[in-house]
Amino acid sequence: MVLVDRTTADPALLERFAYRVVRPDDAEELRARLAADPSLRPIAAAELARKLAEQPDCERALALSEQLLASR
Repeated sequence: MVLVDRTTADPALLERFAYRVVRPDDAEELRARLAADPSLRPIAAAELARKLAEQPDCERALALSEQLLASR
């Protein structure tokens, strides 16, 4: 995970690489956000799919996908 200051980072890089919904270090926060705002679910699903396309064996992304997105 790389943390950047969004106010000074290159907007093109943010657009391409930023995760806006998924925070891999806080599954509980993600679970709460998805429960409070179901419209975030497709964004989270796309971010997790992107991560799994980049790294198919990422255990954290696999677990988040199974736990949070499969249980609708």
